Amino acid sequence: MKKQQVFNIKGMTKDISRSKSGSSLAYDIQNMRLTSQEGETLLSLTNEKGNKEYILNFKSFANSIISSKITNANNLAISEAKHTFRGKIIGYCVLDKYLVIFTHYTDNNTTTDRIYRFEKDATNDIQLNGVLLYWGNLGFTDTMRLETMGIYESANVQKVYWLDGINQPRFINIAGDTETILKHRDNWLSSKTPFDFIPVFDYKGDSSINIERQDYGGTFPEGTIQYAMCYYNLNGQQSNIFYISPIYYISHSDRGAQQEQTLNNSFKITIKNVDTDFDYLRIYSIHRSSINGKPSCKVIANLRITKNNQE
Repeated sequence: MKKQQVFNIKGMTKDISRSKSGSSLAYDIQNMRLTSQEGETLLSLTNEKGNKEYILNFKSFANSIISSKITNANNLAISEAKHTFRGKIIGYCVLDKYLVIFTHYTDNNTTTDRIYRFEKDATNDIQLNGVLLYWGNLGFTDTMRLETMGIYESANVQKVYWLDGINQPRFINIAGDTETILKHRDNWLSSKTPFDFIPVFDYKGDSSINIERQDYGGTFPEGTIQYAMCYYNLNGQQSNIFYISPIYYISHSDRGAQQEQTLNNSFKITIKNVDTDFDYLRIYSIHRSSINGKPSCKVIANLRITKNNQE
């Protein structure tokens, strides 16, 4: 027969023997806190999580497995091997099964900011398996404390957002196995602003974009049309609009069109020297049926950018 025993602990006393303490007063407590409100005790105890030492196994710069130890310290993390877990912890976030830690490290007037991701080992309760997501200069300082927030969107999109009070809001997608993360890491390390909401990009200028109107191939209502372009990363940031075309008229080849008439115009767009730091280039169309009419905006193309193809 199942038995259940409930203890409503109101406090602690060691003035009497353990056998006579009863069930309302605790004789010995570890990691417990007596809660209070506005200076008055509530006579209730709250569990407090204590420190626990973990063994870390994660991929280093050379992708080799290195073990180290870390404790729940607020200052310097303990490292037993070079290029493992280094720096002062300035922020963390727990999202799903992952623990993300942000650190700032200074050595010989050289500063390095790092982002780590850890998860519990399936067979060892005190072991965390991790990967170094990023190292570089993110503008962190020793006195900075990050405010973080984790958002679970899907199995492949799990984003950690953070604010530091100096830079613009940032986020990183931590989802994926180690192989996927290492691929993302190459892109993050080569990007100028890998985590900013509004990233910096290499603008090549208007001369790299050419638009030609053709009197066949398409179907448009009469009016005018413009094209706008921006860059974006898959499940990541989108840049500002970097190009807006001149106004092109939708008409016959030798004369204008009647109101509400449909014409067979098309527009050939050629783009060269794109920024390969991004995954895609997005093209918008802006159509107006009259000079003061309400514009109709559409996404007409998402073009994949490859490192060896800039056209």
